[in-house]
Amino acid sequence: MTSRNRSRLGAVVVGVALAVGLGGCSFVTAPPVPFDDREAVAVGTNMDVGEIKIRSLLLVTTGEGQPGRFLGSIFNPTDAAVEVTIADDDDSVTVTVPARDVLGFDEEETVIDSVAEIPGSYTPVTVTAEGVEVEDRIPVVDGSLDWYQPYVPGGS
Repeated sequence: MTSRNRSRLGAVVVGVALAVGLGGCSFVTAPPVPFDDREAVAVGTNMDVGEIKIRSLLLVTTGEGQPGRFLGSIFNPTDAAVEVTIADDDDSVTVTVPARDVLGFDEEETVIDSVAEIPGSYTPVTVTAEGVEVEDRIPVVDGSLDWYQPYVPGGS
C-alpha cells in the first residue's frame, strides 16, 4: 500500500468515526416528560396526596411568627377540579386546581398568617385532597437568596 493510499484510508476512517460518533447524539436526546412523571427540581418537599402531586412545596417568610407565602406546584392529573387544603399548626389555606392542570404558587399568591418556625428550618404541614390527608415537613426560607425576594410577604 502506498503512502498516498494510506493517507486516503486514514481520512476515510476518521470521517466514518466522526459520522458515527456525532450521529449517535440523536439517540441520547431525552423524550418529553409525561404529565404524570414530572418531578421537582427545587428545594421544597414533594408529596403525593392520592392522585394529586405536590412538588417543591416550601414557605417564604421574614421570620418566626410572621406571614408566610407558599411556593411550589400542585399537579392535578384527574378529570375534575380538586380542592387542596394546606394547613400548619394554626392556619390553613384552600386552593382549587382545575382538571388536568397545574397550580403554581409563584403565580397564585397563597399566604398563611404566621409561620411557626424560623427560616432555615422545617415546619410540619398537612395537605388534604379528595379525602386523602398527608403530613410532612416543608422548608422555611427567607428573602436572603435573591430568587426568593419577590415572594416574601410584604416585601423583603
